[in-house]
Amino acid sequence: MFSALIKLDEFSGQNPLHGLPPLAEKNPEMTFFDVDEINNLLSVLSGDERLIALLCLSTGGRWGEVSTLTPTQIVKGRVTFLETKNGKKRTVPISAQLEGEVKMHASSHLFKVDYEKFCIKLRSVKPDLPHGQATHVLRHTFASHFMMNGGNIIALQEILGHANIQQTMAYAHLAPDYLQNAVALNPLKGGLASNHSPAADAFALESVAVPALVESFIGDQRMQTFHFANIDTGRIAAGEAHEVTHLLPLLFRQLNVVKHAVMAFLYPMCNGILLPAFQSIVISSYSINRDQRGGDEQEDVFVHPGPP
Repeated sequence: MFSALIKLDEFSGQNPLHGLPPLAEKNPEMTFFDVDEINNLLSVLSGDERLIALLCLSTGGRWGEVSTLTPTQIVKGRVTFLETKNGKKRTVPISAQLEGEVKMHASSHLFKVDYEKFCIKLRSVKPDLPHGQATHVLRHTFASHFMMNGGNIIALQEILGHANIQQTMAYAHLAPDYLQNAVALNPLKGGLASNHSPAADAFALESVAVPALVESFIGDQRMQTFHFANIDTGRIAAGEAHEVTHLLPLLFRQLNVVKHAVMAFLYPMCNGILLPAFQSIVISSYSINRDQRGGDEQEDVFVHPGPP
């Protein structure tokens, strides 16, 4: 507030809050309708209420974006939102069936809905809605089911109109493959007791095949690769390359996965063949150098590098 007042020349002097750390924000509780709750909701709605719910559930649009739509904004299977939160228009495809339903049954201004009555009906279907999340639950429902059905999180960011990927990552954990290695690679191997000794596990790691390890690490993280092919090169050329910077840590993570896969393949060979040869060369070289120095200096200690 003080920063805004200073910019407007309504406040002179230094911001009295300058230097204070930002207040910690509690992660907001987020919920969504399951399939049965969606059907229950649609069964208690009618007219424009039902149409606006169908559009929110089909596009992830905010209440303010959907409720202000005009007929000219729904054309050829596309809904274009103009009154968006960030001021940028956004277009989302819809089915021909939904487009026909809206244009056939909507009122003259598309939608005329009593917001308070609509919220009451929402809470009748889901009484435990978090405080402050009335109609916004429809947007959460779209995004949640989009990810649970295997959707691309970059595409979801575009559909929702999020300014950065961090906002969209709130739904990442709903992807089918999200961090599934936590199940397969924990000490219990997904069971209720550990049946493997550390020595046996270490031996198994040394003998694992590269394709299997790559599949284990990368195959289960398809969502986290973000399908780089879907990056809009036009947006990058237009100066929005900052979106790519959010993907770089994930790219480096995938490269690190490949590194571990290759090392797991090479280590048994290095341990059995190359390492003894390397040690022999080092020891021979040291012996020659020691003889050249007169052999009266303290010997260096060669430490086995161990597993990578």
